[in-house]
Amino acid sequence: MRKTIPFLMVLALVGCATFEATDPVLAKEPFQYTFDVPGLEKSPVFKKAQLWIAETYNSAESVITFRDEGTGMIKGTAIGSARVPGDLLSRDFRYALSISCRDKRTRIEFSNVRPSDRFSGTQRVAGVDIAWKVNYEAVKRYFDGLSNNFRAFMLSDQKEDW
Repeated sequence: MRKTIPFLMVLALVGCATFEATDPVLAKEPFQYTFDVPGLEKSPVFKKAQLWIAETYNSAESVITFRDEGTGMIKGTAIGSARVPGDLLSRDFRYALSISCRDKRTRIEFSNVRPSDRFSGTQRVAGVDIAWKVNYEAVKRYFDGLSNNFRAFMLSDQKEDW
């Protein structure tokens, strides 16, 4: 009995740490990444950003909701998926995507992250809610990876010899 009480206390504390809330101010801030694109003017940066969307998402037409080459803006919405440590299933979320293009620079921003429920067989799988810190961190890892992919694509040489 004496051994089980401390064990239960530790178990309760670990369980409480798992459900730590995200700072509400942090949860509302966009995930923003800015990169230099040496040697490219705004128009080629804009075209490469559109190509990245087309190659990254299943359907660029369903992602992009606004594009204007004059201002260098691309806006859209997408669905992502993140695996939270200790969870058996990946969880989905919806988000807004914004890409700004300038001479030799680009910025990608992910905002308005909200849960997106889905069905797996006959079971409903709840989406990721970034109000909880563990979920916020999982979504941040997803956006970090996506932005690194965007950066690598923007810096790559698109010339192919075939």
